[in-house]
Amino acid sequence: MDAPGCPAPYRSQRGYLPLAAYREAQLGDGAFLGQQFGVELVRTGPPDDMADRRLAAIASEIDRLPVQVKDLIRAAIEEIQVTSDRGLPPATLAAWSNGVLRINGASPTFERRPRGPAALNASGSLLRTTLIHECGHILAEDPRGGVPLRDYLTLLAASGWLPDPLRDPLPYGAVGEDVRQLADHYGRRLREARPGWDLGRPLRDPRLPGVRHFDRDVMANPGGDASPATRRGLGLLAQGRLAVTIAASHRRDEYERALSAVGLTLPAVQRTLNRRGPITRYAGEEVAETPAELFAVLHRGRLTIHQEPEALREGQRVLCEPWLLAERSGPPRQLAPRIGARRTRGVGVVAGPSECLQPSRGRGR
Repeated sequence: MDAPGCPAPYRSQRGYLPLAAYREAQLGDGAFLGQQFGVELVRTGPPDDMADRRLAAIASEIDRLPVQVKDLIRAAIEEIQVTSDRGLPPATLAAWSNGVLRINGASPTFERRPRGPAALNASGSLLRTTLIHECGHILAEDPRGGVPLRDYLTLLAASGWLPDPLRDPLPYGAVGEDVRQLADHYGRRLREARPGWDLGRPLRDPRLPGVRHFDRDVMANPGGDASPATRRGLGLLAQGRLAVTIAASHRRDEYERALSAVGLTLPAVQRTLNRRGPITRYAGEEVAETPAELFAVLHRGRLTIHQEPEALREGQRVLCEPWLLAERSGPPRQLAPRIGARRTRGVGVVAGPSECLQPSRGRGR
C-alpha cells in the first residue's frame, strides 16, 4: 500500500510553520494555507455573514489540528470552498471530492452546541471536528492511502453493525464474540454477494465495484430506505436501529419460535445487540460515517470511562497506529516550508518536493 518514500499512508515528509508566523509577517491566511498545505481558500455564493465568519475561521482551525490531520489535508486537499449557495444540502456540513473540501458556510447547524457524549468529547469547535471527520473519510476510503476493506469491516463489526438474526444467525453466536472473526465472516458474505470485492484494497480503489455497490451490499437500508431489503448481501443495521426494527416487526412469541428454528434464543440476541454500539449517533447513520466518526473521536478527545469501547481500540489500530509508527521510526521530517512572498492567484506558494499521495473522491457530512 505504501508508495516509495512514504513510511505510512499520508505521512508527510515536511513540518509545519504556525499561523502566528504569517500573521507576525503581516501575511494573510491564504498565504499560510497555500505555502504550508498547498490549499487554496475560496468563497462561493451570495454574501452571507455566517459564511464570512466560517471563511475567517478556517486557517485558525487548521492551525490547531493534530499533525496527522494536517498531513491528510496537505496530501489530499487542493481547495477549500466555503459556500453560501445551495450547492450542499442544508443538513450537510461539508463534503470532500476530487481534492476539494466544500464547507456549508450558511448552515445554522454549525452554530449548535454539542450535546450528549459529543459534548464530553469536544475539545474544539464543530468546524474543527468537521474538518477532522472529512479527513477520516479520506484516510478510510482513498485509493492511495485508504484502509483495506477487511479493516473497514472490522471497524463496522466493532461499532455494532449487525444483520437480522433470522437472515444470518452466526454473528449472534461464538463468531460474534470476537470482532476479528466477525469481520472475517462479513468479508466472506460480502464476496459471496459480489465476488469483485478485494478485501485487501481500499473502498475507492478503481478496481473495486464502487461506493454505491458497497452501500447496497453491506447495509440493510442504503440511502435511508424505510425497511430492510430482502436481496443478497450482509444486510447490516446499526445496533439501535436493528433493535427497533425487531421490536416493531415481530410478536414476541412468534419471534422466539423463529429464532429457535435457526438455533438462537431471544436472550442471546439481546446480549449481542447490547455488546457493542456506535461511538456516536452519527456513526450509526451509514456505514461510511463509522470510520470517519471514529477518526474524529480519536483526535478530539476520548470519553472518560472505565472500559474503552472496542470500536475505539480498533479505530486506533487501523486509523492511527500506522501513522504513529511512522512518526516514531520513519525518517525525520524536513523543515517546514518557509514564508515566501511570491503569489499565485493571491495565495502564497513555495516550491518543494511533491507529496506521495494525490487527491481522490469522498463523501459528505
